[in-house]
Amino acid sequence: MANNTTEHILNRLVYNKHPVSVTVVEILALVGVVIWAAGYRLIKPCMFLAAFALSFLIFYVVSPMIFKTQLCCGPRGKEWVHLLISGVVGVFGGFLGCRLYRLGVFTIGECLGLIVALTILSTPLYVYFKSNATYGCFMATISLIFGSLAHFIEKPVLVLSTASSGSFCFLYGVDYFLRSSFSVTVESFLLRIKDVVEDGVKSELSNWTYRAHVPDHMAVRFTPDAVPMFIAWVVSIAIGSAIQYKVTAKNIDSKSGLTDFCRCCRGPQPDR
Repeated sequence: MANNTTEHILNRLVYNKHPVSVTVVEILALVGVVIWAAGYRLIKPCMFLAAFALSFLIFYVVSPMIFKTQLCCGPRGKEWVHLLISGVVGVFGGFLGCRLYRLGVFTIGECLGLIVALTILSTPLYVYFKSNATYGCFMATISLIFGSLAHFIEKPVLVLSTASSGSFCFLYGVDYFLRSSFSVTVESFLLRIKDVVEDGVKSELSNWTYRAHVPDHMAVRFTPDAVPMFIAWVVSIAIGSAIQYKVTAKNIDSKSGLTDFCRCCRGPQPDR
């Protein structure tokens, strides 16, 4: 996988204001509004999205260290094939997350853990996670903690996860044009993934050394210009959680057999 290929994809889809980039980000922002207000009601689609995202990311990062073929993932592999196969794995993972209730709950909890971890890594504490090993272990640990926590206090964790992730997507769409460090946090996370993949592609055993040359304004941390966005995010999480508890998720719990508008809107229903 060539550096210029990866950089071209990231520039086209994330950094430059290409029409495709604007469309993807703003669609994500609109979806975020729905998840923010009715995530617990639309738990099945949220389970699919959460499981898809995690499956896609895990396969995309790990596959270059395992499948070093000429077609995908290896040093001479094609980037578009790597993305396509990762997408197929993501769809399969999303289907499992949607069909297996407990797995879906776990993946949504993990997404909340990822958001918490990214928030922590956006503070001055990021200096303790410069290596890929510590970075990956921290992200995985926080995600597993929140994923496990979702099994014990299911509704609060799922409501908080959907409210926080939905509002995060919406504000990312808004901040995409402002380019403060709020949206840069996500972009830097993508850069970090790119570096891990490149390490796996270029060596038989990754040296887990973080060797990215990232400009200061792309650092994974909030800067003063992102404080208003961060405050808006915290407030929107509180409002979204209240809306779900008082309106969209009212009288719905994990044991509910409520039949609503369609199958995906029936609320949480554990595996029988």
